Amino acid sequence: MSEIKSIKEKSNTYDSENSGGFFKTSENLRTFGENQNNYNNMLAEKIEELTKRICTLETEQQQNKELFKRLANELVSLKAEVDRLKLTSRLNTNTIDRLVKAIDISEEKSSENPEKK
Repeated sequence: MSEIKSIKEKSNTYDSENSGGFFKTSENLRTFGENQNNYNNMLAEKIEELTKRICTLETEQQQNKELFKRLANELVSLKAEVDRLKLTSRLNTNTIDRLVKAIDISEEKSSENPEKK
């Protein structure tokens, strides 16, 4: 905010209080100086608004970065969990297939040798 005050102070190019002195300032020059000061003050206000907006956007950008980092970490965790579930499913499927094959083999052996029952 001190920057803005200094911008407003620096923007005043015409001092109507000290415009007297040795030479009289013409009315047109006085009007021009006052108009220039008004315009400069308007620009200083716009700069202040833009500075506030930039600060707000920088804050939002930082919050978004933090959010995306958290989401990226969660995504990595989720991918690891999905990979673990796929592996577990594949291992379970392979175990079931081996058990089914073992049952089929034992049924084949028992049907080939019915007298051993």
